[in-house]
Amino acid sequence: MDSVVARVFLGCLFLTAGVSKIVDSHSFQEAVKQFDIVPRAAVRATARSIPWLEVISGALLISGLGMVVGASLSALLLLTFCLALLGNLLQGHTEIDCQCFGRRTAGIGWSNLIVNVTLLGVASVIIARPESGWPLREQIHEARRLLVSPAHWLSILAGAYAATVFLTVQAGVELLSLTGRAFALRIRAANGRTR
Repeated sequence: MDSVVARVFLGCLFLTAGVSKIVDSHSFQEAVKQFDIVPRAAVRATARSIPWLEVISGALLISGLGMVVGASLSALLLLTFCLALLGNLLQGHTEIDCQCFGRRTAGIGWSNLIVNVTLLGVASVIIARPESGWPLREQIHEARRLLVSPAHWLSILAGAYAATVFLTVQAGVELLSLTGRAFALRIRAANGRTR
């Protein structure tokens, strides 16, 4: 994956996740509470800081001006999410609503962990192989030059498109899961009435 595509992809995901959690902060605070990995006294502060860290990480990745910092921040967040998921999955707590993108989910599962580990791999590649090690002044000059580069814009669009496809597929999977659960509940309710 092209490094621009990778950083824009990861940046779009983190920006989307952060903004959606900021918009529905109460639900995300409930999710943090359900995961039960921070002391009760720290739930509110944790729930308020994570979305802003995601927004900062996403903005740094998309802009390219702080991609190593943005990728490092996203890797730290993803590692934390992986540990929280793993701990709860091993205890059988799959009913938790993770609020990954600020909406209700059907619960957590091993697929959530796999997605987060994969994204952690993308962040690690960006950290290990940044596009450049230029000082900020040179990055700004290069950013001006790239503003007119069609190849750069195609890479950015490809990253944004990949993030959109990822989010759409994830929403589709969640919808199928919720539909399946609703159908199963209807069948159980119908069977209960016929007895």
